[in-house]
Amino acid sequence: MPSDAMSSSGASGISPDGHYITGNVYVGGKYLGYVWKDGNIYRQLKENNGIAIPYAISPYGEYTTGWVMNKNRQACFWGPDDNFTTLSDQQSPFCVGKKFSPDGKKLLYFGGWQTEEEAGGAGKVRGAWALYDMETGKKSAILPAGDNDDLDFFDISGNGTVMCEDNQLGYIYQNGKGTFAYKYLKEKGVNLADYHVFVNPDSPKDSDGETLYNVTRATSVSVDDHIMGFLFYNDNKDSDGNYAISSQSMIVKFGSPMFSPMPPVSIKTQQLSGLNSVKITWKPNVAATGITGYKVYRDGNKVSSDVVTAEGFVDAGVPVGEHKYEVTAVYGDVESADSETATVKVENQKLSTPTNLFAQQHGYSAAYMEWNNPSTNFGALTYFNPDNANLETFGLSFDGESYETAIAFDAVTLSAYKGQKLTSVGFTRWRLRAAGLSTSTHAAQTVSCRSSTHSRYAEAELRRAQRR
Repeated sequence: MPSDAMSSSGASGISPDGHYITGNVYVGGKYLGYVWKDGNIYRQLKENNGIAIPYAISPYGEYTTGWVMNKNRQACFWGPDDNFTTLSDQQSPFCVGKKFSPDGKKLLYFGGWQTEEEAGGAGKVRGAWALYDMETGKKSAILPAGDNDDLDFFDISGNGTVMCEDNQLGYIYQNGKGTFAYKYLKEKGVNLADYHVFVNPDSPKDSDGETLYNVTRATSVSVDDHIMGFLFYNDNKDSDGNYAISSQSMIVKFGSPMFSPMPPVSIKTQQLSGLNSVKITWKPNVAATGITGYKVYRDGNKVSSDVVTAEGFVDAGVPVGEHKYEVTAVYGDVESADSETATVKVENQKLSTPTNLFAQQHGYSAAYMEWNNPSTNFGALTYFNPDNANLETFGLSFDGESYETAIAFDAVTLSAYKGQKLTSVGFTRWRLRAAGLSTSTHAAQTVSCRSSTHSRYAEAELRRAQRR
């Protein structure tokens, strides 16, 4: 956070890989926009009239979008230089840049009213929602179905398909054309009657004579349009035969993923402690079926000699420096496109000690200790990232008898340390002083045990040596 005194703060957007977060901080009477990278302030966004409110961030953190204050709110985006570009001249309490497409090439925003000429003349509906092409700067209005612009937006795919609500009905804007969700689903072969979607008996047909199923909102869409989410009213009835409708969600999956192979998601990389090895982990796309394995690429070159069946891989002997990793999913003989990129910086190993050692008396003759990870690691798995290891970073002695700690590692991590031993566990000396107690110095003995790639647990019990 900024060093100045702040009154409030809030995060509003996060990149798919989790490295970048955008939000604002209220400091000194100003709403200041920031981008954080891996938990640290990375950039401050330029404000206007003391306000910069980001709403979303592009996949790799280069761009953010939201609004700045002119006479009223004005939709904009911020570039890598942190300066903002307004998306239109329109200003209102609702103008905002709201979301990037998954590839970051399209930006959806509110406040893109067309001119009369763009709309086709006076009296024509002038769209308020618009898509901005980040590569060409072209703006495309998203028009409602009727004469009243009552659109609201919820999601956008990598193909530019926009999921909306228009006049209390789900609405899909695709390839420059808007279609109500119930019509779109019918065209895709979905029989909404099978899902007990409510049809108002007072107005069962639309103006084209089609059954008007109450699919009330198009809520979400996958990157490739393969999966869509909707809200609808069901046609439940009570025991007396009266309608007792309620809102339900519906997930519709179109076609077979074998013909649209989906890459893995949530790619994460991490240099392993004490090694020039990188651990890569991922998750299969929630919509994917038929995956037979994965392939791992570093800097565009495949590093997994065989198809990997686990959801993790260790790349050994990685040169010092920054590297980019992608993972593909294999569906039989078909390989997906690359996943999102995960970047890791491999550094030379340096010995380092734990930090912020803390000790406190517990009860009459017990002691409590805790510490933080060293800033760099050297083959010390005890200080491994807690996100990837079940780690207890404290110990407790009771009645002067023992000091115990245990740690668990996943099989992928242990495979990188095959053939190595757990040689020692040690702690710096510390001194306990308390009223009514004599001064004691405690030192932990070292232990030796062999690690096994077949065992997920390595435990060591340390007997405390006391000197008085």
